[in-house]
Amino acid sequence: GGQLCSKDADCVLRANEDPRYSNIIAVASPFSPGAFRFEGAFWPGHYLSFRAPGTLCMAGLADEVKDITDFYLVDYSAAYKTMTVDEALAGPVMAHGSGDWVKLSDLRADLSVRTYFQNFLKCAVWNNREFEDFFEGHFEQWEFDKKRASVRPRSVAQQLAEKLKRARRREDLAQVVLSAEEELS
Repeated sequence: GGQLCSKDADCVLRANEDPRYSNIIAVASPFSPGAFRFEGAFWPGHYLSFRAPGTLCMAGLADEVKDITDFYLVDYSAAYKTMTVDEALAGPVMAHGSGDWVKLSDLRADLSVRTYFQNFLKCAVWNNREFEDFFEGHFEQWEFDKKRASVRPRSVAQQLAEKLKRARRREDLAQVVLSAEEELS
């Protein structure tokens, strides 16, 4: 369902002084108490929409099943409460290695990692063995080098290749290919 309007527009963060492309209006959600929708000020009926796994756009036609158009505004410190370990580690890994290898000692020393473990997991930052277990259990997202005690994120293409490599049966292979819409586009 939704309303039919013109084509969706991708969202990017940049300095833009043209109000036709940068102004939005916060509107109370008609469905979620306390939530807001963000409507284009010069494009009525176009709302900021999140489409999993990672697309943000101004949508004129919202898919009520796939699109998230209602957002809650929360204090940034509350973000850690809903973060997975993968999400908590992704930022520091990129900050220290820009997609390349990061030593576990650097990861353990990172203030945001320490804060996440201490304040939200309520435990000390993991040792190398615990990180090794985690990264080996999440091999699709992370590449772990035990000898160097280092980790790096896998690209989307590497994640797909890893899934294909681990598919044992023809049915598994077909499922990986069919579910790889994001990786193949």
